[in-house]
Amino acid sequence: MTDNELIAKFMGGHQNTEGRWYNVKPIQNGKNGYLLTQNFKYDISWDWLIPFVDKLNNTLYDYKEQFGVIPLMNEGYSDLDDVPVTSGIITVYETAVNLLKWYNAQPK
Repeated sequence: MTDNELIAKFMGGHQNTEGRWYNVKPIQNGKNGYLLTQNFKYDISWDWLIPFVDKLNNTLYDYKEQFGVIPLMNEGYSDLDDVPVTSGIITVYETAVNLLKWYNAQPK
């Protein structure tokens, strides 16, 4: 599964057996009612990335409140709020994906 597919799944999207994604957030589905993976723009569009970052931040906050644990990533960021506002989209995207992978690996 690609990083963008991990995000789409986290955001509530689901994929059928033909590889078409439905209910991909935050953007409405394509004119045929679905999107293909190559049409995801989480890694190149702030309009796609920021709703994911917001949901992930809220999810991680809730997890930390419940379990008292949050990761320290390689860059030293333990929260997406720690990423400098001057960071480019790739830094934010990569940090968020790493946090999502960590979260997905945790017992719930």
